[in-house]
Amino acid sequence: FYLKGVAPPGVEIVDLYKAVVPFVAIIILACILMSIFPSLITGLPSMMVGY
Repeated sequence: FYLKGVAPPGVEIVDLYKAVVPFVAIIILACILMSIFPSLITGLPSMMVGY
């Protein structure tokens, strides 16, 4: 709703929601990948510690 306030007058709230959809999809995909492959999360710390 903040973006609607600062957007030019011709921009509708639906346009803003459509613009956000790809970013939300990327976040959901990242969450799914992290839940399926937890080694993606724990890999870097284990490399730094040496396990």
